Amino acid sequence: MASHHLAGSAEEFEYPWNHILPGGGAPTIANLAYRTTVFSVAYTALHFLSEAVWFAFLRNRPEVYARMDRANRVALSEKICSTVNALITAVCGFYVTFVSQDFGTPETVLGYTAPKNLVLTEFFVSAFLGYMIYDLGTMIVQGKNHWTFWAHHIIGFYHSAALMYYRTLGIFALVYSHTELTALPNNLIWYFQYLSKEKAVPPTSDPIDDQTTELPPSESDSKSTDKKRLPLPPPNLWLLWARLVGMIVFRFWVSPFVFYYTATLTPGGVAGIFSFMFGKDSTVPLSFAIMTVVDVTGLSLINVAWTWASYKSWQSAKRKALKERKSQKKE
Repeated sequence: MASHHLAGSAEEFEYPWNHILPGGGAPTIANLAYRTTVFSVAYTALHFLSEAVWFAFLRNRPEVYARMDRANRVALSEKICSTVNALITAVCGFYVTFVSQDFGTPETVLGYTAPKNLVLTEFFVSAFLGYMIYDLGTMIVQGKNHWTFWAHHIIGFYHSAALMYYRTLGIFALVYSHTELTALPNNLIWYFQYLSKEKAVPPTSDPIDDQTTELPPSESDSKSTDKKRLPLPPPNLWLLWARLVGMIVFRFWVSPFVFYYTATLTPGGVAGIFSFMFGKDSTVPLSFAIMTVVDVTGLSLINVAWTWASYKSWQSAKRKALKERKSQKKE
């Protein structure tokens, strides 16, 4: 494993991705903070730019803003940044993990990343870190969010930062990169519902029927008592179905796959992985080994929970649509 630095280095870092030190050393904590700051500022700038564009675009549609509370007004621009992050992280991560097969041999399966992809990997992981900081900020401004979103962001941030610092066990972080693609149908559901010109439906007592745009429904929406907000039109059933399919295709199988894949390639199987991470001759820092186990377990549970929540949202909206069709036929 490449050595890591606890103090500053004499090398200058002109760009966030210009990090390769003589001898292949890892970036310093200061440089990790620098990269993260650069990308978080970039996403923040994109957010405010998007906000200005949306304001101009929707100036003749006051009903759109009338549907939104503070959290959703922030989400209007945040979901643009979310989409950009999803595309960058997913495309780059999928290439490194599955196309380039950086972890495709017994010698590399528990390593960091191939030298040819070092710059690419640290570029998109640094961008992901910057996005996590930006998005945690928007979540604070929005108010209450479902605890699984906080867990997802905190796990993603700390695991990615530690990955670049310690430079080992890369597959247990990078294999999840393409799961960010599930943000795309989720964002489309939200935009189609809030920007729709369809007639709004009256609110119901069921928060899932009322608010299927969030996954899971945010506490600020499901417990809202704001009577001034206009009710939302029904969500798009096809997009809800697409989100469920996306969860199954991009998320649900990842954890079982990475367990099977690493156990198959690692000499000694599961015992070999355990020895590599926790054995007396292990070069993996104990704190990072424990973090990896906790983070992978947490992401596994989140993937299952979000897939199940997608299924329930789709079923709930489908049942509601069928009831409305039956009532219209009776009329």
